[in-house]
Amino acid sequence: MKLLAGGIGQLARRVANALGGRPGPAASGGTQFLGDYASWEAAQRDSSGYDAPRILELALQAILKVKAGAAAYERDTVLFDRIQYSFPLLAALLLASAREGRLSVLDFGGALGSSYFQNRGMLAHVRDLRWGVVEQPHIAACGRAQVAEGPLAFFDTLEACVGAIAPNFALLSGVLSYLEKPLAFLDDILAHGLPFVCLDRCFASLEGGPRLTVQVVPPSIYEASYPCWIIDEKELLARGSGAYRLAYDFDSRDGGELRLDGLRGKFKGYLYVRSDLAAPLGIG
Repeated sequence: MKLLAGGIGQLARRVANALGGRPGPAASGGTQFLGDYASWEAAQRDSSGYDAPRILELALQAILKVKAGAAAYERDTVLFDRIQYSFPLLAALLLASAREGRLSVLDFGGALGSSYFQNRGMLAHVRDLRWGVVEQPHIAACGRAQVAEGPLAFFDTLEACVGAIAPNFALLSGVLSYLEKPLAFLDDILAHGLPFVCLDRCFASLEGGPRLTVQVVPPSIYEASYPCWIIDEKELLARGSGAYRLAYDFDSRDGGELRLDGLRGKFKGYLYVRSDLAAPLGIG
């Protein structure tokens, strides 16, 4: 990734100039969401992207401290002295393990295993636990070389992960909003027919969406920016029909509501259960 010269301030000025009076920034915890882009390519031009070596370096440093027990938890390269659980996600993982008698997680876009290390203590009793992270090739290679352990493995493709661990649970945490065609990708995941599919940290529009923005990361974490969809929640809820049922939705830990020129959004999560399992689990 080529970082923008001048950093965050220059990006904000560039976006403001390009918008010509269109919607300005909304912020959450120091993170900014800028603009209303007509195309993914346009948003990419005002973004630096994910591929800077520095981002991977910081992520590796953080996750190795968690793995070694020197820190309790890591999220987006930031270390914490105690784990911040997503209890709705943990409940979904435990439900799947109890229902299936095993837990094999396809963790798409799972970085260097943040969600695995977040939940591994609570899942220690699961007799057959597998956790496969699917990531960009350079991240997966780093994970295989320096992070993989026991149940945790890293793969370059969905197909490789599915073939290796036979997943019964798909996790997309903090990833769907950052894909060019998020709903088409979600449909592809659902087409695999896994019993459980869970979204977490998905930026959903409660009204006034969808909208394509540029997300600017606070420089206290690292300097980066990337396209970010605020996805129409009605489209997400519609996936809970037909082959799947929506078991529940929940608020993620990423902050409260954001408002951006008529749009009202929030980071949320959604648990989908395959329809043939819904009734036995009491899901209407």
